[in-house]
Amino acid sequence: MANAGTNEVRMYSTEGALLGSIGREGEGPGEFKRILGLVRLRGDSIGVWEYGGRVTLLGGEFQVGRLLSLPRAIGKLRSLEDSTLIGEITYPSVVVHEGGSGLIREPVPVVRLSLRGRTVDTLAMAAGYEEFMWTDPDHGGGAVPLFGKISQLATWGSKIYMGSADRMEFEVLSSVGKVQRIIRIPEFDLSLSGQEIQAEREGRLRPDVPAWYRDLINALPTPNARPAFSDIRIDQQGFAWLELFRGRTELDTDGTWLVFSPEGEWMGSLTVPAGFRVLDIGVSELLGVQVDTLGVEHVQLLRLHRE
Repeated sequence: MANAGTNEVRMYSTEGALLGSIGREGEGPGEFKRILGLVRLRGDSIGVWEYGGRVTLLGGEFQVGRLLSLPRAIGKLRSLEDSTLIGEITYPSVVVHEGGSGLIREPVPVVRLSLRGRTVDTLAMAAGYEEFMWTDPDHGGGAVPLFGKISQLATWGSKIYMGSADRMEFEVLSSVGKVQRIIRIPEFDLSLSGQEIQAEREGRLRPDVPAWYRDLINALPTPNARPAFSDIRIDQQGFAWLELFRGRTELDTDGTWLVFSPEGEWMGSLTVPAGFRVLDIGVSELLGVQVDTLGVEHVQLLRLHRE
């Protein structure tokens, strides 16, 4: 497990005992600056992914291997069973808006990289993320829209899972980017009430915000529907889990995950406690981080009963 606050990678037993750790702030071998996540590789090796595209390869006993330099704009870094890497290349928007503001969403390439850091192929185009580009005579820039959609990416074995979050639908691709299956729930309810939209807008505002920021929030477009999901994860048995999207003002409610079999059948849903962030899904447990009322994070293992 990665601790970005202390720039450490820690190993725990299934009972929660700390077995070992590595890392401190720095740029040398076994040191980290800004950890974004861990990538599971072949055997018991992992990659420690940092902001800026640096990946440190670690062996099972925290032996430090080589350092990879991936594209700085790499995002959603994942791995396939052959330890090649999958990720999105997301560059800052270069779209010029003449004469006003607007909601944009630029497609982003999904690429495959070797463990030498070399780009092997571009496999597909993901939908990317929605961004509201805003200008006035004195200010300008990008802002996260109300209920903004973000494409999601996951891997399992030799398969790649992608979804735009526009609807309750995702694709399963081969390791070379060929679509093998499209899984969807037709007419899944993604409607938004005016009360939900207004609560989300007001949740961005505080009494002390400057006038220009208040104007920006009030200018955010009113969405027609909520995003379908905010995460895709694949468990150890190949079941796909989709986390239903919650807005910023809804994060204090319980989370809901939809579960699909490896064949694409919708098996049902599961609710997790508010503040619990899922990190990994096993056969009989959910590993995650629970945030308490003081904002302190606690590593927790929740038992999972499959029927």
